[in-house]
Amino acid sequence: MKEGLFQSGDRVLSNEGFGGRWILWDTTTHHALVDGVGPSFLFSGLAGDLVAIQMTNGVELYDAITGQMQATIPAASASVRKMGLADDGSYVWIILTSGNLEVWSPQATMLLSVVGNYTTASIFAAPLELHVAKGAAGVDRIEHIPIDGSPSTLSPQFPQSFHSWMLDGQRFLASVGSAVYVYTKNAALVTTAVLPTTQMLAGTGDHFWTYESNVVGYAFRVYDINSGGTPVETYNYDALTEVFPSKRSIAVLSYGEAVFDIIHLLPQVTRETVNTAYPYIERVAIDPVTGFWTFSNRYGVLVQHGTSVDPQSENLLGCGEVLDITTSPTGLAAVGVASNRVFVFDLNAPLNQSLLATAPTWAEKVALSDDGTLLATWDGYDRGQYSDWFNVRTFSLSNGSPLHVFPESRDFNLARNGTRIAYSERTPLTAQVTDIDGLVSYYSESTSMYSAPLPSPNGQIIAVPSGPDSVQQTTIFYELSPVGGAPTFLNAVPGRAVGWIDNDHFYTYLMKYNPFPNPGSTYDKTMIYDSHGNLLATPPIPQAIDDIDVISSTVIYAPKLGIAYDWTTGAPTWTSPLTTTLSHATPNRVILSYDHGVYVAPL
Repeated sequence: MKEGLFQSGDRVLSNEGFGGRWILWDTTTHHALVDGVGPSFLFSGLAGDLVAIQMTNGVELYDAITGQMQATIPAASASVRKMGLADDGSYVWIILTSGNLEVWSPQATMLLSVVGNYTTASIFAAPLELHVAKGAAGVDRIEHIPIDGSPSTLSPQFPQSFHSWMLDGQRFLASVGSAVYVYTKNAALVTTAVLPTTQMLAGTGDHFWTYESNVVGYAFRVYDINSGGTPVETYNYDALTEVFPSKRSIAVLSYGEAVFDIIHLLPQVTRETVNTAYPYIERVAIDPVTGFWTFSNRYGVLVQHGTSVDPQSENLLGCGEVLDITTSPTGLAAVGVASNRVFVFDLNAPLNQSLLATAPTWAEKVALSDDGTLLATWDGYDRGQYSDWFNVRTFSLSNGSPLHVFPESRDFNLARNGTRIAYSERTPLTAQVTDIDGLVSYYSESTSMYSAPLPSPNGQIIAVPSGPDSVQQTTIFYELSPVGGAPTFLNAVPGRAVGWIDNDHFYTYLMKYNPFPNPGSTYDKTMIYDSHGNLLATPPIPQAIDDIDVISSTVIYAPKLGIAYDWTTGAPTWTSPLTTTLSHATPNRVILSYDHGVYVAPL
């Protein structure tokens, strides 16, 4: 499978699919035991104490308890059509593109090779034998293949179409139209039921179910094998519901929501609603023995409930994707992640002592004061109607506690001394500059720009973006009154507002329109102004830079490009060895997001 989430006792295997990143987690310590990257068509699986990862040149087998690789099955991915694990993790089965079936031990010893056409086979891998439907024996009987090499046996024929194995492997489902037939694994008929639909038909133990996703009402019906065609419970969901069953329960989740249901099948059918802080839940895995569960969402957040040490514990395993990073000249870095947290680190400290504070918020933009006492964040809008959004928030870094909320904002910028904050109110669109508590207004004007004004490091001057497009943008400078009220207009100059190098050097660039041969705007030049809008320099920077970090009085860093420039000469002084569009720099280090992780490099 291209992506997946699996749980076996105190081990969780997460596979992100895109990029092929997989991680094996120990839920008792909340730490990753081992991780890796596979090809885009990656198969991954966890059962019992065995992890299998399909790579380009073979199938890697890991001990799920220790995380140590045990062996590699020499099966090139081009020759593997389908594969899976024994229910208890005691072996791996592989169907080759030739149609032949192979069985391998966890030590990569071939246990069995069966010649035949198993291309379309549906397999339940029991501990001692494979139960095979639609295999080489035909579509109307079950073939039982012992792992020890004993002769295979065949079940009696059954006249209906095989549908699927029930999840515990003791029975299978067959159907004709809307009639469902439950058979034992040896094809002895157990019961028959005529149902309103067979859509998403599945089962385990003494229960089977359907989910009718194309009929309003969207009924999820659970049947007992002794109830005939009458459901023992019916639950109603919506058209975008997803179902993740296990041997003992079923997870049901609706698109975009931060809640999901667990339908317990034992000792009777009941429904439990699980509320979380994370919208867009996409996958749920339930351990078939303990009932411990894990979920992940669109943003890579991974949350696990229940361990052998504490069955009621709930732990964050994966923090989720990095949303934004910022730094301060004093060596601090703030990293906003999708698990509703902003971590603040001292990059000059040893790694195990570097975490200074954690702010409990989703942040698509973060900023720090130079002295490290203040954190400002913006909720953004990516999570849409499923969350609180468009708020600018400030936090004390002494303890991570919230200070103030500026609601309904499209953007913000923080003065580096922490005395002023600029933001653009969403309705009506208004550019604002206030003190950190929002009590004193220094600037308030209607605007057509989502971008907020940029306060100088000392908070005394603001540069206000203006203009209808990238070619005609201007920057307007105002001096703020120390006590609030109307600011003093200083100058309006051409160029897109980027940021302050210091209190008397402001960075802008200009675009130009090219009508031929391909109409559009391209980078023209960079311009440096003083705090009153007087042109100081036009350094030969070779490309547009939309954001800057100050490394020294003459060196700036372009976070989206991963390049440091001497702005006085236009010469690059450092280039990131990793390709990234999300990074920031202190005077001696760069912190960047790359390949699902955060890295720090010397500058």
